[in-house]
Amino acid sequence: MRQQPHAGPAAHDHRHQRRPGMRHRPAPLPGVVRQRRLAETRLVCGGRRRRSQRRLPFDDDNGDTGTVARSGPANRVAGTESLAGGRRCRSARQRRKQEHGYGLRRTAGIRQLQRPGVHRRTMKRTDLQTGFTLVEMAVVLVILGLLLGGVLAPLQAQKEQERRDRNEELLEQARQALLGFAIVNGRLPCPDTDSPGSADSGKENPGCSTADTAINRGRLPWVTLGLNGRWDPWGEPHQIHYAVNGDFVATIGLDSTGSGNGIIEVHRSAGSCGSSGQLVAANVPALVWSTAATDYASLSPSRADEAENADGDRCYVYRAYSSVRNAEFDDQMVWLSPNVLFNRLISAGKLP
Repeated sequence: MRQQPHAGPAAHDHRHQRRPGMRHRPAPLPGVVRQRRLAETRLVCGGRRRRSQRRLPFDDDNGDTGTVARSGPANRVAGTESLAGGRRCRSARQRRKQEHGYGLRRTAGIRQLQRPGVHRRTMKRTDLQTGFTLVEMAVVLVILGLLLGGVLAPLQAQKEQERRDRNEELLEQARQALLGFAIVNGRLPCPDTDSPGSADSGKENPGCSTADTAINRGRLPWVTLGLNGRWDPWGEPHQIHYAVNGDFVATIGLDSTGSGNGIIEVHRSAGSCGSSGQLVAANVPALVWSTAATDYASLSPSRADEAENADGDRCYVYRAYSSVRNAEFDDQMVWLSPNVLFNRLISAGKLP
């Protein structure tokens, strides 16, 4: 048997066998082949480096050239390979280029979709102005006003009643002080007629009339009586008034009663003065009253009942407190009974 001549390595290298119709391709330089193979083995797939399968060059009938994996199908894209399961791996450079292009397209799309105040991830409005509208604020203010009005009105009424109670106590102290002055001096003091703030303000004026037909009027001599009567509970100065019959500022006797216009009377209303229909007290030696919170007699038009207490005649009005419009009355009043005065003087040994 004739022995065939030994063929060299090139005879078994299918890469260099010339097939029919295949154009001649010069063999690449060894250094270029090595660099190409090294580049083909450094592929990035899913963030991990994997060694590619060994690739072989090919040349088809159409004149296309490329590389093909030894154990896989032909891949006409240089620098890529097919792994198990059909997963396609790309080189790091191709992956970066594709990710960069996708990032630009994604950024441009988000910029077109975004609006001011929309969060990029949640796509929710984040700068919407929150708060109350004017209508809501008005409703809240009305409700608060009603609540405060319902609370403050009773508190104000309670505070006013406390002031009136305190004023009643001051008037009662004045009455007791007048009785004590009469026991010590055998007479009642004259009113204070000095101007408020003067040196003698708060002291009695000894020159008042002693006639039984006269009524001496002025402010209560709180300094002479030893009282703190400069201010009333409303903070007004010198609002406690005093009227006394002239027959009682002289030496008091059992025959001291006053006569004519010197007789002080207390009535329920201004229209009953001079009649006995609404008479409260008669033959009053002395009387103390306060205009309280409001001096309605000084208002225009004046209230008749309070005006009666300020007109200077012998009639005075004493009735319950009233806040009815145009019929207000808040004067507070106390007076001395002649019988109580005589009893105290007899008990003190000032009268037989």
